[in-house]
Amino acid sequence: MKFGTFPTQFVTTRNLLIITVIYMIFPLYLLPKSLHALQSVSGKPDILPLGMRPGFTPEIAWQTLETLGASGRNVYLYSELYMDSCYALVYGIFFSFLIVFLFKLAGGRLSRMTVVAWFPIAGTIADWIENIGIVKMITMYPEQSNMWARITSVAGQAKWFFSGVGLLYIMVGLAVWAWKIIKTKP
Repeated sequence: MKFGTFPTQFVTTRNLLIITVIYMIFPLYLLPKSLHALQSVSGKPDILPLGMRPGFTPEIAWQTLETLGASGRNVYLYSELYMDSCYALVYGIFFSFLIVFLFKLAGGRLSRMTVVAWFPIAGTIADWIENIGIVKMITMYPEQSNMWARITSVAGQAKWFFSGVGLLYIMVGLAVWAWKIIKTKP
């Protein structure tokens, strides 16, 4: 297996369906359940976890952790360690596979698919760095390190950027595929 062709060589209809089912478990069940648990335990129904923000200042990060309280921070810690770290891998593979699949349907060149399919994987790596930062901030609390808050925020912004680019390419792939279908109809 060549590193550069990783996403493209594993994309089959079967594999895409499998990763789609696994992916859907997260936004339909695990993420809402995790957010609800965090909001319930912290007593703050409107709290927004750091990982759901497209960037934050160190002051906002530390205020969020303070607002969560000890029980909320504990729930958030385990959510980041287990659920969100797995979700990052799953959405990275799902978006990557979907990009390749759509470009294949649209007749795109394999070399372009390979490069573009790495954007969601880069988002996964940035998400993991963000998760490490959040875990570090929670475990060091009440001590505060603005350096960790900034690293975590930048990693989160990179995650949103790479994921956004991946979603943009998915939309382009869908549009090109739809155009190809419309164009070939008699």
